Amino acid sequence: MVRYQLNREIIRKYLWELGIPMSVIIQFIATVISKILSKLFSLATVTFMGRMPSKDDSKVSLSALLSFYWLILCVGLILPSAVKSFIPFAPDDKTTIRFMTAGLVLLIPLIVGWVTTRIENYKDKSSRSFPHQLLMGYPYTMILGFLVVSLIITVPILKAPYIIYKNYLDSIKVMIHKGNFEKAILQVQQILTEREIRTKVETPPAIMQWLFKLLVWIEGEIFHQHMSKEMKVLKGEFAHKDFQINIYASDIAIIGKRSIATKIRAILSEELDEQNMYFSWDVQAHKIEDQIREYQQALSDEEEIPFTSIKELNENLKSLSLSEEEWNAIRRQLYQLESEILKKMYNRIPSIVTAEESTYVE
Repeated sequence: MVRYQLNREIIRKYLWELGIPMSVIIQFIATVISKILSKLFSLATVTFMGRMPSKDDSKVSLSALLSFYWLILCVGLILPSAVKSFIPFAPDDKTTIRFMTAGLVLLIPLIVGWVTTRIENYKDKSSRSFPHQLLMGYPYTMILGFLVVSLIITVPILKAPYIIYKNYLDSIKVMIHKGNFEKAILQVQQILTEREIRTKVETPPAIMQWLFKLLVWIEGEIFHQHMSKEMKVLKGEFAHKDFQINIYASDIAIIGKRSIATKIRAILSEELDEQNMYFSWDVQAHKIEDQIREYQQALSDEEEIPFTSIKELNENLKSLSLSEEEWNAIRRQLYQLESEILKKMYNRIPSIVTAEESTYVE
C-alpha cells in the first residue's frame, strides 16, 4: 500500500513537472475507454441484429455508453472509493462521493430518455409524451447496461472464428415487414437456389437468441419500430467456399471470404424486391416505398398511373435525409416503376397509330 502511494506521488510529481494536470489524464483515459466501448457496442449490435440507421447509431451508442457508466456508478453506491476516478472533481470524502453518485444514478437515465427523443422516428411514430419518454430512460438504461456487459463478453468469443479464418462481413440494409420474416427467408433461399447456390437454415445458439431478443426489444422501443424477434442463419457453399447469411429484422449480413460475400450481396441486392421488406429505416421513406408498391400493384391491375405521380415521388425522395445506400435502393425501385410505366405507354402506341390510320383510310 505504501509502495502504491509512493508510485502515485511520483507519477503526480512527474506530470506536474510536465505541466499536465491529473484531471486531463483521467479525461483522456475516459475518452479512449468510451470510444472503445462505443466500437464494441456497435460491433455487438451488428453481430446480433445488423446495422442501425446511420443517422441514429451514434445516439444509441451514446445511450449504451451512458448505461454502462450508470452500472459503474451503481457499484459506487456501495464502494465509493472504487468509482472516485469516474466522477469529475470528486472530493476525498466518501459521503460526498455517495451523494454525487446517487445524483448521477438518478440523472443518467433521464439523459438516456432525452437522447431517445432525438431519434429520427420519435416524432413520427411514438405515441408517448415527452415526459413519458424521459422516464422510459430508466428501464432503457438498466437493460442497455446489462446488454453492454453481456455483449462485450460474448461478442469476442463469437467473432473469434471470423477473425481466425479472415472472413469478411457485407450486408444489405432492410426492414422486413411485420409478419413477413419467413417469406423473406424463403425469398433469399429461392434467389440463391436459382443461381444453384444451396443453403440450409440453422437456429443460432440459445444464449445468442436470448441476448438478441433483449436487444431487439430495446432497439425497437428506441427506434419506435416493430422488429421481429426472430433471427435465422443460412449456411451454404459457393465456389467451394463456405459462407453464412444472418437474417435479422433490420439487416441481411453475409459472412465469408470477401469475393464470396460481395458476390452474394450483389446477387441479393439485384433480386430482392420490396414485397417482403423495406430498404430504408425512416417512416417518411417507408411511405414512399409503400406508394411505389401501390403503383406497381395498380399497373398489374392494368390501371393508369400518371407520370406526374412519379415526379412527385422523386421530389419527396429528394426532401429526405437518407444514407446513400437507402437513397440508391429507393431510387432503383423508382427506376423500375418508371420503366414499367414507359413500357406500357410504348405498347399502346401501335394500337393508337393503327386506329388513326384506319380513320384516315376511311
